[in-house]
Amino acid sequence: MDTNTVNGPEGALDWDGVVWRTHEEHVARLRRRIFKATREQRWATVRSLQKMMLRSWSNTLLSVRQVTQRNTGRRTAGVDGEVALSSQERVEVAVRVHRSRGSWDHCRFGACTFPRPMANSAH
Repeated sequence: MDTNTVNGPEGALDWDGVVWRTHEEHVARLRRRIFKATREQRWATVRSLQKMMLRSWSNTLLSVRQVTQRNTGRRTAGVDGEVALSSQERVEVAVRVHRSRGSWDHCRFGACTFPRPMANSAH
């Protein structure tokens, strides 16, 4: 089977026609499996399920829906400076996020530095 057929959009996606209940059930089932494997301390299974969650099309759709429709700050531009308010824009964001998921690389704890605000010089 082709990866796009199994875990991604086959053709044009209609945001308003998505059956959200199905995607919510997929993600909830995966979360339960992760929780159960964690409780049983099966760490290889936990890691495998977490990877599956990150690659899940249902998880991508629900994440984009949460950020663009449900969050209070949905009208505020994010780091990329974009606001996706129309259905077509949401579809484009979901497809772009799902395709770029493999290009992200985490930074070890303590290895990343973030700019900090200037310290108060009155001390």
